[in-house]
This record gives sequence, C-alpha cells and structure tokens, in this order.
Amino acid sequence: MMRNQSGSILLPILAVLFIISLILTSVMIYGAWHKLQAQKAFLKLKSSYLAEAGVNKALWLLSGNDGKDIWWRTDNYQDTVHDFGRYQFSIKNWGGYIAVESEGKVGAIMKKVRTLIGQKPDKYFSRAINLGDPGYPLVVTGNNRIVGDVLVGPAGVMEGKFKGEGFIGTTYVDGNIITQSNFTLPYFSEDILTEFRENIEKERKRADKMDKSLTLDDYTQSDFLKDKSLWIDGNILIRSNKPKEFLGPAFIYCSGRIEIAGMVSLGKGLILIAEKSIAIVGQTQIRDCILYSRGAITLKDQTLVQGQVISEERLEVLDQSKVSYPSVLYVKGKKDKNKIEGEMIVATKAHSEGILVYYDDSYLGKDNNFISKNDGKISLGKNSVFSGTIYSTNYTQLEGSVIGNVSTKMFYLYFEPTTYINWLKDSFIDRTRLNKEMVLPLTFGNPHKLEIAQYQELN
Repeated sequence: MMRNQSGSILLPILAVLFIISLILTSVMIYGAWHKLQAQKAFLKLKSSYLAEAGVNKALWLLSGNDGKDIWWRTDNYQDTVHDFGRYQFSIKNWGGYIAVESEGKVGAIMKKVRTLIGQKPDKYFSRAINLGDPGYPLVVTGNNRIVGDVLVGPAGVMEGKFKGEGFIGTTYVDGNIITQSNFTLPYFSEDILTEFRENIEKERKRADKMDKSLTLDDYTQSDFLKDKSLWIDGNILIRSNKPKEFLGPAFIYCSGRIEIAGMVSLGKGLILIAEKSIAIVGQTQIRDCILYSRGAITLKDQTLVQGQVISEERLEVLDQSKVSYPSVLYVKGKKDKNKIEGEMIVATKAHSEGILVYYDDSYLGKDNNFISKNDGKISLGKNSVFSGTIYSTNYTQLEGSVIGNVSTKMFYLYFEPTTYINWLKDSFIDRTRLNKEMVLPLTFGNPHKLEIAQYQELN
C-alpha cells in the first residue's frame, strides 16, 4: 500500500522536475541566443562605424591631404583600424558629384554605404538674387516679392510701369541691396562634367555592342541591366503597364533615342546615355540615376526624378513631373553665330526641389547683345514652385515662385513684340524659406569645400 503511494507521489515530482528542467534549458538557450544577437548587433554597429570611417577618410584625401586632391579616383582603397576591423572604399565620378562607396567589415559582418560628395555653398547662395551684368538695373513691376539680399549693378533696384501698371507692394526687396560695378556670378566650372563626359566615351568603347534596338517590358527580369555595360546601336524602349523595376548599377549607351513610359522604376546607379533624345512619360520613377543626352530631354505626366539630368540642347519638365533633392538639371548651351542655343523649361505644377543650371562655352556675361528669341536661358513657368538654386550664365525667365536663390546674367521678360531685360513681373523669390542649406555639385567649387549631399545604406 505504501509502495503504491510512493509511486503515485514520485510521478508528479518527476513531472515538476522535468518542467523545471525545460524552463531552465529554455532560459539558457534564450540567454545564449540573446547573447549571440547582441554580439551580432555589436559587430554590425562596428562595421557601420568602419564604413563611415571610410567615407570620412575619402573626404579627407579628396580635400587635399596625403598627396591627394579633388581629382583623385580609386577602385579599391583599403585600411585597417587596429584590431577594430577594416574598411575599403571606391571613389568615382557621378555627374557633377563624386560617389564614394565604402564597406566596413568586422569578421564576417559587413556594412556598405554610398555617399554623394558635393560642394558647400558660399556666400553668393545665401542671397535671393545675384544679378551678373552690372550695366542694367533690376526693374520690378506687378505683384512682385523678393525676400532676402540682392546683388545688382550700381543702378540698384527700381519700380517700372508695365502696360500702364506699376509695382504692387510697399518694399522692392525685403533684405539688403548690394551694388557693385563688376560682372559677378558665383564661380562655375564644367571641368568635372567634362571629366564625366570623357569617362562616358571610355566606357562606351569598352561596352558590349548590340547592333539592334532594345526593348524592356513587363516580361523582362528586373536585374536585366544590373552590372552591364551596353552599347545599343539603335533605340531603347522601356515600358510597363504595371509597376516594374529595373536596377543598376549599369552603363547603357544608345546611339538613337531612349523612351521610358508607363509605371517603370529605374534606380541604384543606372547611367543612361542617348545620342538623339530622351523622353519620359507616364508614372515613371527615376532614383539615383544619371540621364544624359546630346539632344533634348523631356519629362512629362507624373514622372519623378531624383538624380542628374544633363542635356546638350534642351530640357523640359512639364505637367505634374517632379524633381526632388539632390537632383541637378543641366543644359549646356552653345553659341551659333550671333545667338545662343539651349534652353531649360520648368513648367510643372508639382513642387520641385534641387539645382537648375544653364551654362555655355563662352560664359556670355561680357556680351551685352540682346537676344530676342527664347534661346540661352532657364524658364520657370507660371504657377511653378521651385525650391533650391537656379543658375544661368545667360538669361532667366521667371514667372513662377522660387524658394531659394537665383543667380543669372540677366532676367528676361517677353511680351510680343517687346523684350524687357532685367524686368521681374509677378515673380516671387524667398531665400529665407529654404530651410536646409543644399549641397551643390562640385561645378561650383573654388576652392572646394566638400560636404555629403546624400547618404545611403546599401545593405
């Protein structure tokens, strides 16, 4: 009888001991797992610090230290930080910026980051207006508002009557008016863009050539372009009626036209070059890419661009298209006999942000011959709002609103049959509302004061 009772008591005790052992084992396993996760998190943090250290080392070297300078490039620079780990980075041209891709590694744990390096703005870009040609006053008429300092010629700023109506307001400029007699615009050099174009030519000669046009659509794999270098002897058509992504990095050169339409997304380091033209329509999204054309480039419908767009002829941003920081739009004008050809038109209804640049070979600030045609200028259309910097070595036609800075040789206003030089009518410029100080492309550096324009984690 007692034996049966002992057996019945022993079973619950064993069950309790078994449960306790399971709990203890679970706690030990969880503790070991938690410790392992903590170690992994610590190693990831160390690798992140190392990746950042690589970026900082690249900045230090590019800034003129250890025998290097702004033109130094490398595919694989490595360094070890004592017993902490190691980093390696590459430095490459990326349009008007420099791309630094850095990798930090601790044991088997790795972290990759990519940064765009640009130029810290100087005092010129803290003003609302820098008017390059000192020979003419700045004339305001209509419903104008200028908030911020203005740099103009000795004649300063004055009111003008347009079609019998004058300036509407109480103050021409809500800021300081600075006058000087010399032609003055912020420093600009296309050297880094020239180097970028030279690299394009080198890459084109190394690219795999296809003697036919290329079409990418819904059925094409998203990584079709990744890590490729292609020379398409024809046209390129990229289209999709449903969301479709094509990723880089890749170099794609086209001897004809590039057309992108539908719900296409392009990203992660794609460089697309067209000899003839580029047209982008629909709901296309372009991020971290470069578009380059010797002909015209058109962005229409609801296109979204975050990158660099470079045209040797004409660039249009229309409809609901949008440009976001750190985008830079370039048009390089050219002199043809007695006129300048080349134009950038921003007539979008969407609020865009970035840098607009028109420049030409001859830096026309010293030529006061008026141009009656709509050539050689940046045009910001009615109802358009642009945040950032507008820079033109020739004319700027301003009918919209600028939250930021305008630096131009002259303003241009045309009502048939009359051209008005240095007149602003119904324009709005407010430098004080540009909250962050944008990092400019390196085309504006003299001397270069380097700063990070964009920071991305790649894994």
